[in-house]
Amino acid sequence: KNDELNNLKSVLNEKDQEILDKTNVNNELQSFINEKDNTLATFNDQMEELKNLLNGKDSEIANMDDELKNDELNNLKSVLNEKDQEILDKNNANNELQSSINEKDNTLATFNDQMEELKNLLNEKESEISNKDETI
Repeated sequence: KNDELNNLKSVLNEKDQEILDKTNVNNELQSFINEKDNTLATFNDQMEELKNLLNGKDSEIANMDDELKNDELNNLKSVLNEKDQEILDKNNANNELQSSINEKDNTLATFNDQMEELKNLLNEKESEISNKDETI
């Protein structure tokens, strides 16, 4: 009986350590997600700056005199096209980051489910130990 109790206590200690390990992993994942959120916020700010720049260029083009040479107009249109491409690139990067965050969220949900299962198992083991204690 003592050996069995000691074995159960050892298993409980291992389960406690496993829960701590899962909690540490969850915390690391949450930190990673927070970093990704910050990166996304930065990209969104950069996109707003680019949109404002584009709006400024659009206004500049709209207000230009008829005397403006076609080459200058074409150059500005080229810059606008480059800025549009930059915005598309930022959107693609944001989508990749969001996908990564979604993957991390799914992983966190799985870990939470696993932790819940471990807690239930721990409760079962504690009940089993309690029943053994009452029997003894």
